[in-house]
Amino acid sequence: MKQGNIYEYVPIGNYCIPPIPTVSLAENTFKSLKNFFAFNNNKHEEMFKGSEQDLFVLPDRLEKFVAPDVNLKDLSDALGECLEGWLENHDTKNYVTYVVGQHCSKNSEILRLWAENNDACVISPPSSEDIFSDFDKLSFNLPEEGRIWVIPELEKYFIRHVNGLKKIRKLLHLAENGELGKGVIGCHSFPWAYLQMVLKLPLKNSITLQSFDGEKLIRMIAASSGGASYTKFKFLNISNGRKIGGTVSKNEAADPLITKIAAYCRGNIFLSLKFWKDSLRLENNSSGHNDLIPSVKKGLNETLIWVIPDISEPVFSSVPGDESVIILHTIMLHGSISHDILIKILPFSKSSCKNMILDLLNSGFLKKRNNELSVSESAFFKVRKLFFERDYLVDKF
Repeated sequence: MKQGNIYEYVPIGNYCIPPIPTVSLAENTFKSLKNFFAFNNNKHEEMFKGSEQDLFVLPDRLEKFVAPDVNLKDLSDALGECLEGWLENHDTKNYVTYVVGQHCSKNSEILRLWAENNDACVISPPSSEDIFSDFDKLSFNLPEEGRIWVIPELEKYFIRHVNGLKKIRKLLHLAENGELGKGVIGCHSFPWAYLQMVLKLPLKNSITLQSFDGEKLIRMIAASSGGASYTKFKFLNISNGRKIGGTVSKNEAADPLITKIAAYCRGNIFLSLKFWKDSLRLENNSSGHNDLIPSVKKGLNETLIWVIPDISEPVFSSVPGDESVIILHTIMLHGSISHDILIKILPFSKSSCKNMILDLLNSGFLKKRNNELSVSESAFFKVRKLFFERDYLVDKF
């Protein structure tokens, strides 16, 4: 890992899911006594005296100063560092490296950026009509001889259908046998798990972005929020007034709330930052939050931001039936899927499908963009847990 880059790609088997934080009975008893006697030995603590209704979510203009998005260039550089040795080894029989990304991890964007910076040929996916056809002839562009190639989204090369795996079988056969030369294939973690099961894809050369535990997450938030000392922002837990922030020393654990978010998100940095952003609130003041922006840019003031410790998830209107779970699982096995294609492949009537999809959209479990359906960020871990409890296939993360 290059100095200053906190991202690292590792073999999938080396991915470390952050442990769920545990609190002992003794610690809980001490906290209860501390609250009962109003004991406070932290001079930085400040209790919130209003109600949550008096707070409002951060506007986009301020949010980018508090927790900017993950820098995709840094991720592309980390990927390049990981691939460097493999690319330079001309004797290798490993013609393909698989880069598996978790839900909402922008894996395909990172691969496209890496391809652009390395003059690699990006292979475009076939149309849905091609995938459904009886012919197994590859109708999409193949790379020039000797040129590195990239498939950013392997999940777009199949549809879970009678004829839906023909094209991807042929493509992977050519790739694995070196008939296309060296290439990099990206895939969403759920389609990867499905393809592992039905096509027995090799695991020997598959990598992923290493997880972010509470320690790495707090350092990233600190670095992106005006420095490790939080000179621009002060984050306080709304339930106890405890300050959240600062650097993590060798003998100091990361803040419990940050550790909780990292563990809940199973090390997924993109979703960890999403839940962190969703937890932030500003107090309503007469001057209006837009007035904060100039002072933040100049670093003149310390802005107080309250943090809501509860992780917000959508709620099912009733216990989800098998039909709803099948819809959610079918979507996840494709990463995302066209609304029309989903209705075409599901074993339910069109009207029933449309009603169930609409209900899942309205309840926040699905989102729709450009007619493409996917499980929403806030619902993903609840949905994944539901799959696990109902004995459906899940990813390895």
